[in-house]
Amino acid sequence: VESLEKLAQRTSDVIKPGRTHLRDALPVTMGQEFSAYADAFKHNLSLLEGVLPYVKELPIGGTAVGTGINAHPRFGELVVDELRRQTGVDFKVAESRFRAMRLLSDLVALSSVLRTTAIDLIRLCQDLRLMFSGPFTAIGEIDIPQEVAGSSIMPGKTNPVTVEAAMLAAAQVVGLDTANSYANLYGEFELSMAVPLIGYNIVTQIQLLREALQKMETYVINRIVPLRERARELAEKSPALVTVISPIIGYDKASQVALKITQGMSIRQALRELGFSEDEINKILNLERLVKPGIPAKEK
Repeated sequence: VESLEKLAQRTSDVIKPGRTHLRDALPVTMGQEFSAYADAFKHNLSLLEGVLPYVKELPIGGTAVGTGINAHPRFGELVVDELRRQTGVDFKVAESRFRAMRLLSDLVALSSVLRTTAIDLIRLCQDLRLMFSGPFTAIGEIDIPQEVAGSSIMPGKTNPVTVEAAMLAAAQVVGLDTANSYANLYGEFELSMAVPLIGYNIVTQIQLLREALQKMETYVINRIVPLRERARELAEKSPALVTVISPIIGYDKASQVALKITQGMSIRQALRELGFSEDEINKILNLERLVKPGIPAKEK
C-alpha cells in the first residue's frame, strides 16, 4: 500500500489517456490510476483485519460432537489461555462450538479475502503489462528498469517477467479459494472433514501472495519510470476529448466531431471549424484542467 501511494504521488502530474473497454477515453493522471490500486489494497487489508477475529475462535473443548462430553468444563478455556501465552495470538473459545466444528465458514471467509486481494493484484498486473507494452508498437507509457531478458531468440527484448509471475501466483490463490469453498460443503451433521485441505490451502495462499506482493514491490512498483512525453502525446490524440465540449454543442454533434478526429482531423482543427477561438481551444484542451471535476467548457 505504501509503495503504491508513493508511486501515485510521484506520478501525480503525469497526464495520460484514460481507457475504457481498451478504447481511448478522457485523460487521467497516472497517479490517479495507481491511487485506485493503493486504495484497493488498503480496503483488502481492512477486510482481512475484519475477518481475523473470527478465525481466532477455536472449538477446543467441544470434544466429539460439540457437547464437551468427557472433558472438564474449563478445558477449552484453559487450553486457549495457554495457546495465547505461547503464541501471542488472541485466540478464544468459539461462542458456539457446534458451529465451529460443523462449519468452516470463517476459514472460507479468510480465503475469500485472500482471493479478492489476488484478483486486485491480477488487475494491477494486467494494467502494468499494457502500460509497459511496446516499446514502439504498443502503449509504452512506463518503463520497468532491470527486467530480465525475456527471449532466447530476440536479442535485447525484455519482458515483464516479475509481473507475469505475480499474475500466475495470484491465479493459483484464486483457484485454491474455489477448492476451499467446495471443501466447506463436505461434511455432514456435527463435523466438517475439510480442515486439512482448507488449512493447507490457506497457508499456501498466504505464502504465494506474500511472495508475489514482495517481489512486485521490490522489482516493479519501486522501479517504475513514467514516460511522461509519450503518455501526454497519447492523451492529446484521444478523440474522447470532444466530450469536454458536448455540454455546449450537444452529444450528437460532438459524436460527429469525434468521427472526424478518428478519420485524421486534429481536435484543434475540428474545434476551429466549430468556431472556437484559439484562446478558447487552449482553455478547452488544457489537460491539467481535464483531470479535475467540473464542466470546463462552461467555465469563464
